[in-house]
Amino acid sequence: AQSIYDTIGLFDVTGELQRYLKSDVKVDEEKRERLKRLSERTALMDEDEYKEYTVARTYSFCAGHGVRKAKIGRFLKWLGSPEIAPNALVVLNYMACEMICCIVEGALWSRREEGKNHFVDIYPFKALQPRHYEESLRKNKAYMIGGNILVGSYQC
Repeated sequence: AQSIYDTIGLFDVTGELQRYLKSDVKVDEEKRERLKRLSERTALMDEDEYKEYTVARTYSFCAGHGVRKAKIGRFLKWLGSPEIAPNALVVLNYMACEMICCIVEGALWSRREEGKNHFVDIYPFKALQPRHYEESLRKNKAYMIGGNILVGSYQC
């Protein structure tokens, strides 16, 4: 167990994950907050938007209907074609999805804040733009410290 804890320390640049693992209280405030934002966002969607969102939310880099091997191959190629055990691949898939979630959540926050400033743009308001993703990375707590987005959170 200690070796796993030490390994987590290699990518946990903020120390949040290690503090969480050592704490006795296992209330995941980040998860609770994410579920609250998810509920608020989906409440504003119409049926077609919700269907599209549901499909996107269940995406996996390593699984699919009849295309599992192709997706795994592309994912491993993107990683640099390392030799990876199947269980480790599941963990890497989870980590990749979490990183994307962190970036997109931050981009959504950025777009919402931009709307308050009455930013005028030629693009439709609903579309996320590269500047939203750049702002998401800029305000990501872990990215600010060490360039690691895996265990970061967006700073409002």
